[in-house]
Amino acid sequence: MFYRLLHGKDYRVEAIGLNPGIGCIKNFIFTEVY
Repeated sequence: MFYRLLHGKDYRVEAIGLNPGIGCIKNFIFTEVY
């Protein structure tokens, strides 16, 4: 996914149990904020 190419990390691993799209987006935003 483009999330890996954008930040260079695989947030899908931490987004297990959530939607492939919304889960990655929420995790990506929270990771960027914190």
